[in-house]
Amino acid sequence: MADSLSVRNSESDIEVIEPSIYDLPDLKKVSFRINGGFGIIRCRNEKEIVIGVHSSHEDPMIGDILVAFLENNIIFINTGHV
Repeated sequence: MADSLSVRNSESDIEVIEPSIYDLPDLKKVSFRINGGFGIIRCRNEKEIVIGVHSSHEDPMIGDILVAFLENNIIFINTGHV
């Protein structure tokens, strides 16, 4: 997954995900919903985070995993349920 995210180019079909923002007096939350396994989060400074998600519902042998790839080739992995 990291290899496929690292070779992403400007003609990629991975869509930029718009945030859902909740700004209530006692709750402030920003969330992103990734459909189709891949998405891009564009930060305020225009940097991008490419996200790949796999659910254990799709294949229990792989399980839940999220891979985030930053522009400077830093990779973050989360194996918790997302």
